[in-house]
Amino acid sequence: MLIKSFMWGVAGIFGCAVFFLGIAPVKAGESASSTPETSATSTISDAVPLTAVSSTPAVVYPSFGMHVRYGDLFIFEGAVTPTPHESVFDTQGNKHSIITTSSVLTALIDADTLSDAFSITKLDYYDSYKSFYLDCLTIETTTSTRACGNWNYAVDGVYPSVGMDSYALKGGEQVYVYFGNPWRITASTSTFPVNTTTALSTWRYNYNSTSTEWTADGRDTIDISVPNPASTGFWDTTVTTTTLMSATEGTVDYTFSATGTYYAKITSADFSKWSNPITLNVIDALVVAATSTATSTPSGSHDSGGVSGGGGGVQQISSVILEEKIKTILDFFTSRQSADGKVVDAGTTDWVIMSFAAHNSYASDIAHTSSSLLQFIQNDTSLNNEANVCAAYARRVLALRAGGILADDASVAPRVVFLTAHCGAEGDKNLPEINDDIFVALALHAAGVEGSDAVMRGLNDAILRAQDTTTGAFIAWGSPAPDMTGAAINALEALGGGEADNLAIMRAKQYLHVTQLSDGGWNAWGTSADYITTAWVMMGINAVGEGQSQWSTVSGKTPWHVMTEKLNAKGYYESPWDSEGIDWFGTKHAVPALLGKSWPIVLASKPQPAVQINQSASSGGGGSNVNVGSGSADSRITPSVIASSTLEVPVLVSASSTISTEATSTPPVLSNSPQSGTINFVQEVRPLSVTSVPATLPRRKNGNESATQVNTSGVANQLNQSNQPDNALSPPKEKGQQTDPLLPLKKNVAQGSAAGSAAVFAGTSILLILRLLLAAL
Repeated sequence: MLIKSFMWGVAGIFGCAVFFLGIAPVKAGESASSTPETSATSTISDAVPLTAVSSTPAVVYPSFGMHVRYGDLFIFEGAVTPTPHESVFDTQGNKHSIITTSSVLTALIDADTLSDAFSITKLDYYDSYKSFYLDCLTIETTTSTRACGNWNYAVDGVYPSVGMDSYALKGGEQVYVYFGNPWRITASTSTFPVNTTTALSTWRYNYNSTSTEWTADGRDTIDISVPNPASTGFWDTTVTTTTLMSATEGTVDYTFSATGTYYAKITSADFSKWSNPITLNVIDALVVAATSTATSTPSGSHDSGGVSGGGGGVQQISSVILEEKIKTILDFFTSRQSADGKVVDAGTTDWVIMSFAAHNSYASDIAHTSSSLLQFIQNDTSLNNEANVCAAYARRVLALRAGGILADDASVAPRVVFLTAHCGAEGDKNLPEINDDIFVALALHAAGVEGSDAVMRGLNDAILRAQDTTTGAFIAWGSPAPDMTGAAINALEALGGGEADNLAIMRAKQYLHVTQLSDGGWNAWGTSADYITTAWVMMGINAVGEGQSQWSTVSGKTPWHVMTEKLNAKGYYESPWDSEGIDWFGTKHAVPALLGKSWPIVLASKPQPAVQINQSASSGGGGSNVNVGSGSADSRITPSVIASSTLEVPVLVSASSTISTEATSTPPVLSNSPQSGTINFVQEVRPLSVTSVPATLPRRKNGNESATQVNTSGVANQLNQSNQPDNALSPPKEKGQQTDPLLPLKKNVAQGSAAGSAAVFAGTSILLILRLLLAAL
């Protein structure tokens, strides 16, 4: 993505610099040709017709052939008799004198006057260069298309090295004005092991023929370069290592003897030939072999036990340093917590909860003042106001499960139903790109929806389709994205779809290896790693059970170096774009990445104080309050602290049954709701049907924590059978309408709880009065 962005801003713009009329084009990468230091004298408006000011012609020139091409279509072809001009208007209507009275520019203006097939709609004039810049033509076919930023020209097969308003026409020439790059370079393969020969080919755009778009162009100079570690700006981002020349047939073989990222482009001594560069990734075959088999490391292992380890002298970040950094981040989160429990906003709070969960801390325990993180998201009703409701619901399910809330809880289950109904790969709320597919799949997995479920299979397939099988990168918004590649690896590893997933993960890991920067991390837009991209890549690394020793650069740097070294002493990453200088996005994802965790992060239901089981009580005619008997007056359930890698087995309770539990090493906790001596259940919100209750959800290799297996069809049936309104789980409402899809459930729970509380209060009052009477006696 870096190269694409850079070359669009430099080499790509150079292709248009020949239209800096009156100025010879400069080599791609030099700032003077691509980005003028002064703004155009005139801004652009289509309101004023573009015309030329004619002087009295002294000579009538012979006509010449004008050809204007866009894509596979010649939008204008014909003879044009040039009329000498002394001045030309820009598209704002300002008049500017020109040196060459009959030029390619004035001829194009004349052709525009003759034809309705196109019009010049953006022509800038730069006073500092005394030159025009042709930016846009609007093409009129069955539709109107405005094509900007890449117009080039040739005259009689020659590519002039002057601008269009400086090239004089005398008559009889064949002039071609076309949209696109004049040259390109390709390679037989873009990713290959060191000491492997690759064939580079140079091509010329067939601007004068639509039968074949490109033809071999021999004897072109090829520049091979590497990233410049001491770059001072976009003009010197690379350093040339080798110069080659293609043979007459347009090809040349070259063997790369060192690993790394290389760029290849066409260039020339007089700057008359150029192309956008291509990226070549030269990999160490041994590294690829090691990464394709290193899958046995348990999840959460990030080689943090010492300061050095495997991988050829890797200087690892020790577990002591990691813990110090993580504590600093978590303390920072707590310090920024509001009275209502949130940190910044709802979205950030969800991710912060996952950060604490990665550290085995419950969100219900994190309260800087009065309310906890968990209380905030349980009370929050803002999700339906977010632009991407699928991502919002998925994020909230992940946060609730990370907070120790069971999958069958009333705050989780309805959202799972919504995600299943509306946010699958073909769902009506699922937005383009794979972000929704990844996180909806992770949320459903956290809630126990099995990988064999049709919605899950569809999401899995959608993620696989987003991969470029040649490079291994996952594509987001049209470009290879290291961060999204890491998230996709995480999702595919969690879902475990089979051979196709294994192959996709292997390819993605190879892509990440060859794009890893020398400082150990990744950046989609630069040569220095950023913590935002690196953190998401690390989630994929963690998911496949790999750590520092498998992801060290030749300089001994790992992604863990990036995440620890860029963190400031206050516990956050800095950003110039935030009013307080805080990069919340990077900071909220750092802790799970550093701890070797991957999504979903699921804590078991929070252990509660020992609860006296009241054997004598009964359900009492199907009321909403149930005292659960265990069969022994002295029976107690003694909770223990449950690590995040241990999943509690939920106990399903009906309104009229008692509970029996099997002995386990970690006794189950009966409820994650607010505790009292009596466990209350509301009949109107029935327990979910469960297809199976495994100790953990299936994971492929690394044994990460999992969730209860939930039958989502059972959830829907129970909700339909309850006394809720039909729209309890409808899509987001219009502004002004009820927006919380969980509100009907909350009302039923509140009503049942209120009734139970009243009964308890009455009973307690009677007991208190009797005790006072007895005391008086």
